[in-house]
Amino acid sequence: MSDIEKKLIKFWEQGNLSQGLLLVGSSRDDLKKVSTALARAILASDNLQYHPDYIQIDSHKVEEVRKLLAVLSLSSFGNRVVVMDNAEGLTPQSVNNLLKKIEEPSQRTFYLVLTSHEEKILPTLRSRLMAFHLRQSDTLANATAASFLTADNLAARVKFALELDVHEEDLDAFLKTVYQNEMNNFSSKTGQRLTAILKTFEFLEANVKASRVLSYLAVKWD
Repeated sequence: MSDIEKKLIKFWEQGNLSQGLLLVGSSRDDLKKVSTALARAILASDNLQYHPDYIQIDSHKVEEVRKLLAVLSLSSFGNRVVVMDNAEGLTPQSVNNLLKKIEEPSQRTFYLVLTSHEEKILPTLRSRLMAFHLRQSDTLANATAASFLTADNLAARVKFALELDVHEEDLDAFLKTVYQNEMNNFSSKTGQRLTAILKTFEFLEANVKASRVLSYLAVKWD
């Protein structure tokens, strides 16, 4: 479970979750994953496909917005979650029709508005939602770790390390991913590799450049 999922679910459990959320991220898969995890927590159900109070629409489709408005006029069985994907595609008319519902939601209705283009969200809608931005660290860490771990020799790993440009938070996530992979795939080299990974965390705290940190790890890996 990602940090943003944990944070949002904790807000829900503490009774502090806003009923109108704008989830922003470049990956549609990540947006879907986060919204699904949160919806499951709110509805206390792992089976969303047939849940009567789980509604998911593609905001590009005006007809789906119309159907949503009709459904929202009906009573729910309990908590209700409305997931609006591709929210940047909402027309001004659709936004106007939805505003009153979002401004004055029923006590048990939560709106999860998803977009990869926050700048295209109409200001009248944006101002009524609490925004959360999905970090790319987890996705980048997995891809980076896969490239590093599948490099078949020292030269390839060092070359990869020198070419890589990552932010500090991404490097931290990468190191944690590699560490966990090594813990899950124990071998005769695990001891020296874990020692090298822990040393790279020290370098990170000392603000050593990412390329140098990864070069050190590449050299110590085998």
